Amino acid sequence: MILMRPGKGHLDACPMPALNRHFTTYSLKPDATARRAAAE
Repeated sequence: MILMRPGKGHLDACPMPALNRHFTTYSLKPDATARRAAAE
């Protein structure tokens, strides 16, 4: 399952079946390294 909230800048992912319902959260806001790579 993937829950994405682009307006709030994050994505939650949980592999299915979710026996322990442990979600991993990822930030959708680019960090300094990603911004430099995108500028190249």
